[in-house]
Amino acid sequence: LNIATRLAKAAGRPQPRSLLQLAGGRNNRVFRVETDSAPLVLKSYFSDPRDPRDRLAAEWGFLQHAWELGVRVIPEPLASEPQVQAGLYSFVAGRKLSPNEVDIYHIDAAVDFVLAINRAPRDLHSLAVGSEACFNLAQHLGAVEQRIARLRSLDPEIINREHFERSR
Repeated sequence: LNIATRLAKAAGRPQPRSLLQLAGGRNNRVFRVETDSAPLVLKSYFSDPRDPRDRLAAEWGFLQHAWELGVRVIPEPLASEPQVQAGLYSFVAGRKLSPNEVDIYHIDAAVDFVLAINRAPRDLHSLAVGSEACFNLAQHLGAVEQRIARLRSLDPEIINREHFERSR
C-alpha cells in the first residue's frame, strides 16, 4: 500500500484506500488499487539477481510506446519505481476468455491491435527486446525446440496432479 500511495501521488491520482491481489500471473504480483474514484493497478515485477531482464522497463516501454500511438485498449502507464520494480497503471476491466468463447470479433480486435502497435512511427530501437524475441526463422525454431525440451523434462505425474487441482 505504501508503494501504491507513492506512485498514485506521483501520477496525480487519488490516494489508495486498499489493495486486492488479483489471481493469475506466476512471475509478478498484480493488485487492484481502490481509490475514491477509478480503480488502478499496481504491478510488482519479479526480480532475481540471476535474471538480468528488467521486466518493468520492458513492459513500461512497450505500454508507453503503444499509448503514444493512440492505442487505448491497454492500461495507461501512470508512474513507476524502478528501484522496487513496481508500476502503477490504469485499470482495464476484463476477463480471460475460454477457447470456445473466442469468435470473429475477438480475432478482428487482435488483428486491429497488432496493426495499431506496428504503425508508424516505428522506432524499434527504443523498445526493449522481449525475453523470447526471435528475429529470424532459425531463432524461432530454436525457441520452439527449447520449449519442447522443457516439456519433455517435466514429470507427467506432477503435471497431471497440478492440472487436476486447478480444474477443481
